Amino acid sequence: MDDRLWFHGTEAEWLGLANTKYWRRVQGSHMAVERELDQLDPATVQALAPAQFYQWLHDKYFYWKFTAANRLATTRRHLVKYVQDDPGFSQLEAIHRRLFFMSHDDAEAALAVATSIRGLGPAGGSGLLAVLFPADFGTVDVFVVEALRGVKSLPEHDLLMRMGSQLTLRDAALLVDILRRQANDLNAAFGSQYWTPRRVDMALWGDR
Repeated sequence: MDDRLWFHGTEAEWLGLANTKYWRRVQGSHMAVERELDQLDPATVQALAPAQFYQWLHDKYFYWKFTAANRLATTRRHLVKYVQDDPGFSQLEAIHRRLFFMSHDDAEAALAVATSIRGLGPAGGSGLLAVLFPADFGTVDVFVVEALRGVKSLPEHDLLMRMGSQLTLRDAALLVDILRRQANDLNAAFGSQYWTPRRVDMALWGDR
């Protein structure tokens, strides 16, 4: 991503990144779950019983987010500890409830709730919020940092350059806020309501 595209890109260019190039980068093995989560009705996840929510995380969300087999195995090992340590899923039930009743205004506070799920750090937590609440959150990770570093005129550029390979909650919240601002700017520029933080992160991924 560069300054011209970020600040002055056409609607066709942005749509091409989010709606075409993004999908070309999806692995064939993950296309079905990618389509499913892209069209997800969060009410269906909200209605899940605690054990069902655990299963959804294990089978759907973790599989979607952690595409490398070794990373998926590592993160799932943390998640399955709920089965051993909390077989009634009471801890997970409390987090599930908070996810759907918390404010979205404070990105860092919302990320703190998502990352209280075992196995999810700031990147994984942001992804969960992005698939559940795409109008308010995007997936943020080191690839987003790398993409945004190319936008030299961003007010946060110096902060982006200081971010390490392991994002903190504060880092992730800053990135979410950048995606939110860009979604608003694109909607204003194009006279649209189409753009969301999630669609901006898809465009960044498509521009890699």
